[in-house]
Formats: sequence, structure tokens, C-alpha cells
Amino acid sequence: MGENGPKVIIEGSAKIFEEGNVFYNPVQEFNRDMSICVLNTFLSIYNKELADTEAKRQKVRPKKKVRILEALAATGLRSIRYAKEVEGFDEVVANDLLAEAVKMIKKNVEANGVEDKVEISHSDAMTLMYTSTSFDKRFTVIDLDPYGTPTRFLDAALQSIDDGGLLLVTATDMAVLCGNTPEACIVKYGSVPLRSKACHEMGLRILLRFIESTANRYGRYIKPLLSLSIDFYVRVFLRVYTGQLQCKESSTKQSMVYQCTGCEAITLQPLAVRKVNPENPKSVKFSLPTGPFVTPNCEHCGSKHHMGGPIWSSNLHDNLFVNELMNHVKANGTHLGTYDRILGMLTVVQEELPDVPLYYKIDQMCSLLKMVTIPTLKMRSAILHENYRVSLSHACRNSLKTDAPISLLWDILRFWEKSNPINPVRREEEGAVVLRAILSKEPEKDYEFDFIHQDANPPSRRDALARFPQNPAPYWGPGNRNTLMVEGTKSAKNIRNKNKQKNKRQKDKSDDEEKDTSSKHVKIDDADTNELIPVTTFALGSWQVKRKFWKENLIKEMESKLKMEPLDLPDDLNDLEKMEYQTVKMRGHFIHEREVFMGPRSLTTSDEHKGGGVFTQKSSGSGYHVITPFKLENREETILVNRGWVARDKVKPNSRKEGQIEGTIEIQGIVRLPEARPQFSPEHKQGPLLYRDVPKMCAMTGADPYFIDAKFDPNLRNAPVGGQTRVTLRNEHLSYIITWYSLSAFTGYLWWRQIVRRVPF
Repeated sequence: MGENGPKVIIEGSAKIFEEGNVFYNPVQEFNRDMSICVLNTFLSIYNKELADTEAKRQKVRPKKKVRILEALAATGLRSIRYAKEVEGFDEVVANDLLAEAVKMIKKNVEANGVEDKVEISHSDAMTLMYTSTSFDKRFTVIDLDPYGTPTRFLDAALQSIDDGGLLLVTATDMAVLCGNTPEACIVKYGSVPLRSKACHEMGLRILLRFIESTANRYGRYIKPLLSLSIDFYVRVFLRVYTGQLQCKESSTKQSMVYQCTGCEAITLQPLAVRKVNPENPKSVKFSLPTGPFVTPNCEHCGSKHHMGGPIWSSNLHDNLFVNELMNHVKANGTHLGTYDRILGMLTVVQEELPDVPLYYKIDQMCSLLKMVTIPTLKMRSAILHENYRVSLSHACRNSLKTDAPISLLWDILRFWEKSNPINPVRREEEGAVVLRAILSKEPEKDYEFDFIHQDANPPSRRDALARFPQNPAPYWGPGNRNTLMVEGTKSAKNIRNKNKQKNKRQKDKSDDEEKDTSSKHVKIDDADTNELIPVTTFALGSWQVKRKFWKENLIKEMESKLKMEPLDLPDDLNDLEKMEYQTVKMRGHFIHEREVFMGPRSLTTSDEHKGGGVFTQKSSGSGYHVITPFKLENREETILVNRGWVARDKVKPNSRKEGQIEGTIEIQGIVRLPEARPQFSPEHKQGPLLYRDVPKMCAMTGADPYFIDAKFDPNLRNAPVGGQTRVTLRNEHLSYIITWYSLSAFTGYLWWRQIVRRVPF
């Protein structure tokens, strides 16, 4: 197409035209691929169930059409892909309210030759579903993928879907579901969200509870087949059935959530409990539980609790269905664009504990205790050795989902702290209430960290599956309503809002200046001014005293980090943000063909540099740091490693072939964080980088945004000289203290001389 013509978009087996006036978002390709796999699996099961039911029926009834409704079709891409890639149904209805969208759908349907499978509808989604509630008009599958919350469509959808039909629902208002605006969540979903580390799973469970409670009003209930938290949205796949007894049991599947405001310990209290008569198992009663299940103050740290919910506390997935889905994906889904991610996601779902709601994060628990993060494998292994179950959650890469009590988790961390003691200064900090409360107790027993349990490393992690991939493109997110989001293009709304707040602040500032110029000047009494100077300088001196103690503790902490034994690279590389200047060790191999350079730099030497590098200190001169991507062994990530310094005439790899190490090796290095661009440094365009610009390095090498300074290795020959970490912390606070206190004393004397003694100058 020409520059002014519609864009051509190819996804799966469909090709559509997009002119920008109808919403299309390429980041939802994973959503559409997963939906196609789920639909194929569901329809094979549903059609078998239908055939078995008809075989048992004595009176033959006309066969009802298997129909799919895409209520908010936009470009029609999803409906077209269903028509071309899904088997076992009769027709798909592509509906949209916008005339432009309907016109685009018709054009795309004709271009793909699926007129016999796709029925185009121009109607309000709720009106269409409310007029399809009779048995002969109901849909077998309804797909709701709105912009924002789906709540207003669910009442109509749950009345117009067949018994045993499949409901697919997407919600992109994660800020509401995750607790940023609790009042909005109460209005939209009837639940109170909590700002916890498990907020993504909690948002998923709030949505499921809302769907269940809406279905219960019509004597219907839901059975989740697959519930996923993905990127910036949640997506649920569930079957809808009719049954009065199951509706009564719904209250046992919903719970209130108590969360400690200090240690964030989670306790669930069901809305009702189910009691079975032991003498007559068919006799079932429901009763209210006595509560609350928590004490007024947390038993672990003494803090108060927040109460949230209700949430769906039953299973998120149907394991039998997920197994069938996995078999289908492996057999028929290898051509999908997001196949690797689907495989990784479903593998994590299979490993996930089905009967344990919510989860904790290991790094967050260690952060509360100001301690070195315990490796995930060691934590999982310790729990397994205590005969409890443990798994990951698909919603979070560093999650810990377990049926072990939270008291056991704290006790394991107490024992971990014995071999990895925290800085004593941390215990005395004003805000370390949780730390002192939990670590004041001794561990109840010794836990096994050295012998890793055989089930501690799940297959999804061991096989390095694509479980939690990085965002693949700029502006990765839900986009804006009715806006084209192709090839990273910014939306019109973003352009309109550019510098909006900045311009507003400038306008307010100019208004204030006008007011100031028109206002009367107020004369300040000289005595008040003279008194203010000694008080202010004394306060500044006292502040510098605190700064001096803080800087000395920071230097001690940094020195202790540099002297510590090397730690294993954490499972969640985001933990490296809290580990700057700590030494870590890792295994993998260098990708030398992607190396980049940073400089010019002089050679940093210390007592350990006694040979083995490219040059000695005397012959060093000026050179560059060699930054090389390092692919981690048995992991998905590739990190950046500063291998060290080379002279100018050794920049070309051919001049140091002996030092270009091949194969899997183990290296040690110091964690470094990205460096902000110095004030007078130009932006990088070509050639060596001038500073540690990690995002630019990642763009040039394809590595993940994590940076390590390799330590000096005397055994390497004709290789970059490692150990180039430069740590400089100025501690001149004593001179500042003397300066400010001297000024305070001098100006105080002048004030006393002028005001008290009345001696003129």
C-alpha cells in the first residue's frame, strides 16, 4: 500500500487492512494465539459431550449451531483468525458499534475469503447479547475483550451463553484491580483490592469473583479452565453452567483477605463453610465461620491488618483441561508466533499449586529483613525438606506459592541470617520495626540449604522455557482507545498530552510572578533576620553530623560487600538492583562477536594486578573497557560483563585471540547499576560509549539490562585486565560541620552583641 493507504497487518493465517481509525494492538498477539488454542481444545471436548448427550436422548432434536460471538470486534482480526484456525464450530459473529469498524471488518472478511464463516453485526454489544437470551439464540462461546473493565458486559453475556459454554474475558484496568484506586474497584467489581506483592493474582481473583456473583443471580455458576495474568492485563477462560446447589456452594469459594501492614503476612477467611453430615453424605449445610481469623495485631511483627476482598479463593485452572491444552499446543501450535511463550506459560500453570491462593515474593521478604536475598532454589528446597509443597506463580517471576505457614518461612529466613548476618546498624534504624520483631527470635531448628531437594528446580526453570519474557517493543502496553498501535507508533493522545504538566507548571509560575510584582514589599525586622542566621547555620551543622554518620556507615557497608564471599547469581535478576558492589558468580559463555567498548579509560590497578593482563601499570597508557554479552548457563537471560581494560592497539579482537575465551566458564564479578549521562557528555551516536549507558548497550548487543564488572583473573593471558571497578565516596562532612558550627558561633556572637548588649557596629 502507499504511504497514505491502509496498513497491511499479517498475524497467523490472517491478513487485514488497518487505516488507524479502528483499534488494533499487536501486543495482544499472545492473547489471540492462546485463545485459538483454548478454543480448539474446548470445542473438541464440547462436541464430544454434545454427541454423548444426543446419543442418550430418546427424542431427537434439531442440531443447534455452535456459534462464537466476538462482541467487540474492532478490525475483525480475532474473528477472522477463529474462522481460519479454529475447528468444530459453525459460525462466528463479529460485532462492533462503530460504523467505521463494521466497514473495516467487512473489507477484511472479504480479503480473507471467510464470508461463509463470519457473520458481521453492527449493534451495541449488550443489546445484541440481551436479545440472544432464548435457548435457540444463545452462543456457545462469547469473547469479551474490551478497552478497560468488562463488568458492564458480563450481565448480558452470562444470560446469553449456552449451558456449558465458554466465556473468554479480558480486563486491562490493572491499576484498579491491583489496588491503586480501591474506591474505583469497589464501584466496578464490588471488592476491596490490597496493594500486596501478589496484587496481579489478587486482581485475577477479584475478576473471577465478580463473574461468579453475577452468574449466581441467574442460577448459574462458573468453572475456570485457565486464568492468566499477562503483561498489562488479565485473561480468563471459564465454562458457565446452571445449578442451584453449586450456586449455594459459591460462598465457600469466596474469601476475605487479611494482610499485615508490616510483614505483609496473608490470611484468608472464607465467607461460608460447607458441612457434610457424616451419617448422610448427601445432606449438606452451609454456615458462617466465626472470626476474624487474625488477632488485632500481627502475631509475627505486631502490626495492624488491612482487610480486602472478597476474592475467588478456589482453583484458578482446571488441571485436566490444561493438560489437554498442552497436548494440543505441542501437536498443532508450533506455527504460532508466540508458541515459545505459550509453552512456557502453560508449563508454569501445570506446576502451580491449584489449591493455594496468592503468593509471597522471596526478595520482598528478605528486603523487609534487610538481609542478603536467599537463592530461590535454597528457599524452595528448605520448604520441601519440611514436607510442604511449593511452586511458582505464573503471575510473578520471583513468586513463592506454598501451603507452608508463614511462620515457617520467617523461621527459615532467621536461620539464613545466621550464616548471612545483616549489618548491625540496620537493626537500630528507626523504621526497622518488622526486622527487630522477626529477628529477635531464634530459629526453631536448623534447615537444609546445602542439599538441594530434587523437586526444588521446576521443569519450566530447568529447561529455560520462555516464562517471563522481556517487553519486545517500545510503548508496550494496552494503547489508547480507537488508536492504531503498530510498529511502536505513539498515539495521538500521547502527542496531545506531551509536556502538558510542564506547560501547566510554567503558566502557574508566570502567574505567581505577576502577583509578586503587584504585591507590596514587606520589610523584615533586622533583629529577626540576625537571629535567623545563627539558628539556620547551627541546624545545618547538626544535619551534617547526621550525614557524617550516614556516610561512614555507607562506606563500611560497601567495604563489607566488596569483602564478602561471592554469591550465586539470584534467580530473579531484578534483585541485582539491591546488590550493587556485591560480588556474584555465574556460569555461561561469552558472545564475543557482539562486544562493545567504553572509553577512553586509564587502567585501574591494585595489589592483585601483578601480571597476566595485557599490560602492566607502567605500559598501560590510555585504552578502553571491553563490554561483552554473557549468556547464562541453563537460563534465558544474557547479561553485560565488563571484561576489563585493553590498550588502544589491542581493541581489535584479532590482536588478542588468546584472550577470547570460548565455551562455558565460571566468572566472578561485581554488580554495577546503570550510570546517568554526565552533564557535559554528548549522546552516543557511534563509536565507543563514553559512560555506562546500559540501555544503549542492550540495544547494541541484544542483552538484558544487567551489568557486571569482571574481577581480575591472573590466569588469563592476552585478555582484558579485569578488576576495573572504581569506588570513590567523598567524606568531607567533618569540614562542613566545622564550617557551619563556626558560622553559627560567630553570627550568634554578633547577634548577642547587637541585640543584647546594644553595641553598635
